Amino acid sequence: MGFLHPWFLLLSLGIVIPIAVHLFNFHRFKRVLFTNVRFLKSVATENKKQNKLLERILLLLRCLTVLLLAFLFAQPYIINNDNQFVKEGNNAVVLIVDNSFSMQNTAKKGTLLETAKLKATQILDEYSDNDVFCLLTNDLEGKHKHFVTKKTFLDFLKDTEISPAGVTCSELVNTAHRLLAMRSENSKRMFMISDFQKSNSDFGNIKQDSLIKDIFLPLEARNVSNVYVDSLIIDKNIFLKGQKVDLTVRVRNASDEDIEKQTVKLFIGDKQQSLVTADIQANSSVDIPMSFVLETEGEILGRINILDNPVIYDDDFYFTLNVGEKIKVLSINGNGENKYLTRLFKNSDEIELNQMNASNIDFSKFAKYSAIILNELNTISSGLADELKSCRSKGVTLVVIPSEQIDIQSYNTAMQILQMPLWDKKIERTVKIKSVDTDNRIFRNVFSQVNDNMEMPRCKKYYKLRNSADVSKQDIMTTVNDDAFFAENTVGASDAFVFATPFNEQWTDFVNQSIFVPVMWNIALYSSVLPPAFMFCNSDKFIDISVLNTDNDSEYISLVKRGTQNSVIPQMLSVNSRYGFYLKGQLKQAGFYDIKDKNKLLGVLAVNYPREESELIFFNSTDINKRLKAINYDNYSVFNDRKMIKTYFSQSKKGFDFTFPLLGLIVICLTTEGLILNRLKK
Repeated sequence: MGFLHPWFLLLSLGIVIPIAVHLFNFHRFKRVLFTNVRFLKSVATENKKQNKLLERILLLLRCLTVLLLAFLFAQPYIINNDNQFVKEGNNAVVLIVDNSFSMQNTAKKGTLLETAKLKATQILDEYSDNDVFCLLTNDLEGKHKHFVTKKTFLDFLKDTEISPAGVTCSELVNTAHRLLAMRSENSKRMFMISDFQKSNSDFGNIKQDSLIKDIFLPLEARNVSNVYVDSLIIDKNIFLKGQKVDLTVRVRNASDEDIEKQTVKLFIGDKQQSLVTADIQANSSVDIPMSFVLETEGEILGRINILDNPVIYDDDFYFTLNVGEKIKVLSINGNGENKYLTRLFKNSDEIELNQMNASNIDFSKFAKYSAIILNELNTISSGLADELKSCRSKGVTLVVIPSEQIDIQSYNTAMQILQMPLWDKKIERTVKIKSVDTDNRIFRNVFSQVNDNMEMPRCKKYYKLRNSADVSKQDIMTTVNDDAFFAENTVGASDAFVFATPFNEQWTDFVNQSIFVPVMWNIALYSSVLPPAFMFCNSDKFIDISVLNTDNDSEYISLVKRGTQNSVIPQMLSVNSRYGFYLKGQLKQAGFYDIKDKNKLLGVLAVNYPREESELIFFNSTDINKRLKAINYDNYSVFNDRKMIKTYFSQSKKGFDFTFPLLGLIVICLTTEGLILNRLKK
């Protein structure tokens, strides 16, 4: 047995009070006037004996009450080694300290992050120097994924700062469980100190471990109203000087009150280009159209800004546009220029079509083209196939339009080199196009609606394409015979498109149909791979910088935050034959980052803070308990921020709690004492 507060046992010395009361009260003689004492003599002896017995019982009850009160305040318990947070011997402890943006929220003393650090220190004080500790934060840094001494842990904790990294509750807890599972200590504990923001608290995805005791410590956070720039939609991906650019800015009101005349500003560089005001209903979003004219070439640095207090980290949204050259498309012609392609791209401000004759190909110029069209070649040489294979490895888009008399053997040899669908015999039969894959990106925003009465192209004859287990092929347009008229093939980052007919009216009326224009236009448009207009600090997407014409063997690519000396050197990778990198949470601040190869500027990245933290709604201890019970979570505790950490650790030692039995005995003693006093008065 143990006592939670043993110093309260000193209250037991208070038994001297009832003893003193007994001595000076019941042994004091009283003078009573009575007319005739003859009537008292018969009961004097009997009453004296009864009163003396009752007085002694009353003294005993009062002494017992004092002792029981002393025990009640000392809180005796039977020790339960399985339930206590700190066990005898070595302990392995993982402390998760939430350092997300919402932890900038104010608490009673400083920010929530400072409060979390203080709580973590108090938890450490309950353990010995022989125990081992591991700190986890939202950054999930490699140096933290090790168990260290108390002193090293405190050094890590001291350096913890607010981070834009967006990590869910389950990811942090599951990481802690994996680290603890590798330890040999008998006692394994996980503490998570957080404001438990609703958007990140996915308790249902936690993988429970019955050998690990999980303790959740929610900090008291205020639900704060917030207005923020949620996202940005840009109407195109090719930009030329003098063009008008239309933007759609989505602003969200994460509060229970309507917002009137919220100001939204658009900056290009340091110059304000537009200002719009909008009314936003409570807990809803509004799409605000904005526009500006591209006045220069090169990188355009844009920023959307609103004014909203007290949360300001999500009031800016950064983006970049690359204003420069047209998309370059090469047509290698077997039988002269194709009049339909020439007419489509001739006066385009966005796409530049260049022509080469199949008998006089300059392979050295292939590198500058985003798309290459094989226009009605009778044969495809092995040399051309090898060059096109190299182009595919760099992400160039290929388009194959057969001639009227193709050499099928020559074509199939080239197709095998290029990993494209093989060709089969010519079908001389008039058929109609039966179906169109409107979900394919080639038809994005082309059809306002799709119905059975749509006019479809016809084929008078066509080449059949073979299906092969070794080559991927997605049919975009098919005939009534379920043969492919227009198909797509993807290898790595390169797309290839194959048509079953030449582009002339003797074979098909496709070239005269309205669908011809968006098909060829979008093939050219999507062949250009540009760096993203914007991204987020926690992005896990591959950043492709192949189009920046960097040397794929360069080891000196760096990201430098504009206006500062802060730089990051990402690990350069080749993914699907594309050259680039992953951020992996390396960028901690929003803004513009120059992509540099040594001192050469290659481009600019616009990086924004993630928006998951912008919904400032939190779970308290009661909410967390309900959710954990709902998923049958075992072996856990939830702390209340209002109680001291030391109290929880002391209470964890208790197996059987004597509080209620002691209260029952005290009530019995007091009730009995009252009955005896009433008897003595009578």
